[in-house]
Amino acid sequence: MSTYDFAKKHLFQPLNIEDSYWYSDGQGIHNGGDGLRLTSRDMAKLGLLYLQGGQWQEKQIVSAAWVQKSIQPIFRTYERIGSYGLHWWSDRIDPSDDWTEDNFYYFALGFGGQYILIVPSRKRIAVFSSELYDHSLRPLALFRKYILAAE
Repeated sequence: MSTYDFAKKHLFQPLNIEDSYWYSDGQGIHNGGDGLRLTSRDMAKLGLLYLQGGQWQEKQIVSAAWVQKSIQPIFRTYERIGSYGLHWWSDRIDPSDDWTEDNFYYFALGFGGQYILIVPSRKRIAVFSSELYDHSLRPLALFRKYILAAE
């Protein structure tokens, strides 16, 4: 079974995601790290799934242990982005404060400025869809300035 077929069966169908496309290489192999196209509404469903610890409509779709493991910062990367875990980026709400559950958010970052951002302590998700190929970090800066700072 291809990565895409597995995702459609075990993730997209339970979330009622019907409009998706995943690029594949010349051999038909789908890269697990990129090339997935979803609508903004479906990106929000993935954000809500993670905010709810992998549960969707009272069913465990993704293991809660995996959700927690995948969002943990493992590698400190670029100062302007944050840390990287297992396909999720993370950073502190207040950069001058410690890493705590109340001072933590995480996000998926896609090509051209696509974002799924989750702030667990505030029970918030935000989604950005854009074509900012030369300025793909702009939505993250707007999120930090107008959403994180506003609360």
